[in-house]
Amino acid sequence: MEIDGDGFLLRPFEITDQKALAKHANNENISSNLRDRFPYPYTEEDAEWFIKFVLENNTPIKNFIIEINGETRRCHIILGRRRCVQVECRDRLLE
Repeated sequence: MEIDGDGFLLRPFEITDQKALAKHANNENISSNLRDRFPYPYTEEDAEWFIKFVLENNTPIKNFIIEINGETRRCHIILGRRRCVQVECRDRLLE
């Protein structure tokens, strides 16, 4: 499932998203505002583990990558019984 919008693409994770996920997640300000189990520094190995976990446990699809102007960002969608009830995109750095 993909959603192609005006200037963005919302799609499921792919293993090739590892480098982009590590780039955006490797930020101490982001890590300090998340649970203790979120690692900092966030490495490509952490990203690989997370993506593999998502790909094994993503039915129905509830974890997405958002591409804005061709650049990949992380996006997590929490699904309700009938519709999407929350969208959380980590697009801005918490600095």
